[in-house]
Amino acid sequence: MQYILTHTGENISCETCGKGFSQICDLKIHKKIHTGERPFSCQSCGKSFSQNKYLICHMKTHTSQRPF
Repeated sequence: MQYILTHTGENISCETCGKGFSQICDLKIHKKIHTGERPFSCQSCGKSFSQNKYLICHMKTHTSQRPF
């Protein structure tokens, strides 16, 4: 199915808000906005995130590492 979406230029739409996506994985991530699903939790403070990349970025706040 992903091949068809990619090569035909068609979008798949969110059933809740109608936003269109060319990648099914992007739609799955987007749906977490509507469900409130936040499966990635910080072991240090308990804050949760919808995507692992946001947790990884957040974890840096608990160390002395600075990006500059």
